[in-house]
Amino acid sequence: MESGARYCERSPHPDVENNFPRKPISYYIDFPSNGTDSETGFLFVINGYGASPSDSYYRHIQGYFADRYNCIVVGVEYFDIENKRKSIASCRLRDGFFDVFNRVYGSNISKNNNIDDHALLVYLAKALVDAKHSQFDSELFLTYTPVDCYQSFGLISALDHLQVLSEVLSMCKINKERMYIMGTSFGGYIGLLLGKLAPQTFQLIVDNSGFTEPRLVDVYGKGFSKINILGCDIAVQHIGYWNDDPSSGKYFDVHHSEIRSLLVRDHIFKTKTQYFCAHYVDDKMAPFDGKVEFSSLRPDVDVTCDFVDESMIDGALYKIPEHGMDASLKLLFERAYSDFIAKDKTLSVETDFDLCSSYNFICSNGVSYLIDFSRDDLKFRINMPSA
Repeated sequence: MESGARYCERSPHPDVENNFPRKPISYYIDFPSNGTDSETGFLFVINGYGASPSDSYYRHIQGYFADRYNCIVVGVEYFDIENKRKSIASCRLRDGFFDVFNRVYGSNISKNNNIDDHALLVYLAKALVDAKHSQFDSELFLTYTPVDCYQSFGLISALDHLQVLSEVLSMCKINKERMYIMGTSFGGYIGLLLGKLAPQTFQLIVDNSGFTEPRLVDVYGKGFSKINILGCDIAVQHIGYWNDDPSSGKYFDVHHSEIRSLLVRDHIFKTKTQYFCAHYVDDKMAPFDGKVEFSSLRPDVDVTCDFVDESMIDGALYKIPEHGMDASLKLLFERAYSDFIAKDKTLSVETDFDLCSSYNFICSNGVSYLIDFSRDDLKFRINMPSA
């Protein structure tokens, strides 16, 4: 096998909650430049929203980790990744956009059916930049509805990673005492969720600023991001699949939340995984309190935490006092890995696939999710309580 992009030959796992159509999973794989040997391990590098393993930064970082740590390194184009990868053309103007623009800026622009809305939007952005504005007014925003996915908030994404892992394990000889994850932001959350679903698979999970529960503002599509047009920012509202109406058929129920949560005590199974978590104490996006609770719920698990305050912002490892801290992934993994190898521990050469593990995640409303591993596959299903 050679380094580069490929499609997973295994079919993506069905969406057991909403039966959303799945498309083949693509991923990027990097091998040590000097070749593999009996010590070669495995590392998932999981990017956050808005990024991709195809980005130049992640192509570089995967190659770096492959050589530095003698690992086969994989980055997955996971299901949720499309939610924040957008262009102007994929967005829509909010209702009444031109009326609001005219009121705010004292202009007299009207919708012209002969001119593409997005071409007009570029024209308006240029006018605002020329007038020394750096962003559209907050009342002016775009809406975005992904075509090929929805905000699953990590669950399908985690299954995508496990599908890819089962393929790589079947194709490559890997030292299973050296199975790692490095994730940041939403990618850190996916890494932690993999630790929940496959507790006997990874030796070390390194999480930078990951979530510990679903963020409902994202699940319901009420959250905003932004895109830049000719130097002028404009807000984009994400239209979600789920909602909070129990009669809608798209209700985000308690079991949907609990299977995605890392804070449900009854969902914590015996694990061999060690964790290293870095989190800014005043994180406005991924609540800090959740990470504190995550560590306290696992007294029998080795969880090392860097709870970062402003005194720890050093410009090298942690660079800024906000979500993600613009942390150096190289230095963070080095710190976590050094701590990991310094500890006296017995490592396992068996993963959940080898053990044919089964886990039943029972939710408080009686719904349960079951995951069954076999030597080269996994099955994930949902059981609804009988009426």
